Amino acid sequence: MPEKLDPFNKIGLCFSGGGYRATFFALGVLSYLDNVDYHGKSILKSVIALSTVSGGTLTGVGYAKAVQSPDYDFKTFFKSFYHTFTPKNDKLLETAIAKLEDDKVWEANPYKKRSLINAFA
Repeated sequence: MPEKLDPFNKIGLCFSGGGYRATFFALGVLSYLDNVDYHGKSILKSVIALSTVSGGTLTGVGYAKAVQSPDYDFKTFFKSFYHTFTPKNDKLLETAIAKLEDDKVWEANPYKKRSLINAFA
């Protein structure tokens, strides 16, 4: 006899790349899953696997680290993670410009052309 289908028992998520857009899309997916109940519990609690690349990795790593904490609470994680990316806290451009101007960075990576794209990498 076939097993009873339980579609939300074990969930795997994949978060793609795409910079900050991917980061916040992934955060939105996690938030949505946290707010949807299935059999009396948040669907987010059924996530057992996570695969990420590039921009999706920012959220994936933050979430994977947070969920392992004994005092984990999704809403606390969401608020903290979201506010990490406010303009006041965002040092990405500042860091990229500093790399672009630093000769040592390019001497250590002679295979890379000095460019803004590579400075962000």
